[in-house]
Amino acid sequence: MTGLSNKTNALINGGTSKQYHCYNQDIILTGDSYSHLGRNPLTICIAAIGQERGQECIVFATDHMVTIDIGLGREQILGKFEHDIKKYKHIPPNTVAMLAGKMDIFGILTEIPSYMEDYDKIKIQIFENFKKYRDEVIKNEVLDAFNLDKESLKLIMESNTTNPMNSITEAIVDSINKYYTNTRILLIGFDQKNQAKITEIDEYATIDKTSIQFGTIGSGYLQATNTLFFQKHTKQNSLKETIYNVFKAKSNAEVHEGVGKETELLILKKDGCYKTSTNMMKILGRVYQDELKYSKKDKRLKTLNLEKECKLC
Repeated sequence: MTGLSNKTNALINGGTSKQYHCYNQDIILTGDSYSHLGRNPLTICIAAIGQERGQECIVFATDHMVTIDIGLGREQILGKFEHDIKKYKHIPPNTVAMLAGKMDIFGILTEIPSYMEDYDKIKIQIFENFKKYRDEVIKNEVLDAFNLDKESLKLIMESNTTNPMNSITEAIVDSINKYYTNTRILLIGFDQKNQAKITEIDEYATIDKTSIQFGTIGSGYLQATNTLFFQKHTKQNSLKETIYNVFKAKSNAEVHEGVGKETELLILKKDGCYKTSTNMMKILGRVYQDELKYSKKDKRLKTLNLEKECKLC
């Protein structure tokens, strides 16, 4: 046990600072330096709804970046690798989960009973798995250090409602409040009416992204999100348009640290999941590069008369 034991030893021995470096490589109990970067794992996962022959489908993409962090309330990178590890998992019969965060708990979070096939039930199960995992970590890392259970902690908290908390109680509460798995899942699939669905999930909430018709998670989310907005993407876009929009969003997200250059691009339809070919990826790459170049070399730029159209102000 590493996380809180170091923290409480510091307190018991007279330490007073709230900035504790209490961590191990797998479980991070953050101090006051808890940051926005820590909330967005270094990767990118994207999904967008489009249509083919009047039927909704979902195009999704991930990178192959694997990072190693040591915590300290944020990701401090020890290594970044382009690794052939899939950041998505197919959940029968036709749901896909994408992960941004700790790969070693992906299986735990996506453990779904074989009889469960409904998208909404799978979504709720993953949310419950998040909360169960979080509770187990807090029990092992925090409560067991003091031979406490939830009821004992509740009694301690109730006894401190009128008096200031002592340093040890404060350490326990601080660790519980600020613990975060630093992991999110982007879930995609179809409901019972065969309508495409996108949901973002962590231990605190399930957020329906279907209404904006795309979703992004990971540190590159801002660039990817802005790209899809600039492309004016909607589910009325054709499948081919959606494929390019998602490819462009992934490519633009690569400017952010921790987003890998390699791209895995797939299509989820009602009858299954399809992976794009190497040839298709090359074509998409050429279109993307041409778009970047042609805007600067557009012949209409040469017609601009700077002497007449620009006046001294």
